[in-house]
Amino acid sequence: MEKLLCSIDDAVESLGVSRPTIYRLIRQGELVHVNVGRRGFVTVGSVHKFVDRLTAAKQGGAK
Repeated sequence: MEKLLCSIDDAVESLGVSRPTIYRLIRQGELVHVNVGRRGFVTVGSVHKFVDRLTAAKQGGAK
């Protein structure tokens, strides 16, 4: 089964950024944050979409 949610720490590791950056991206709407009980997660799909947007912007700027 595919993983749909990742912890904040997993998002930090996956993106190679700091925890404050992850929380800033959540506040800015770049990443989707959900709670399961009291625990916070980021949707894996939003991480992939964020990277896709960064990649598309870079490729668009390189043309």
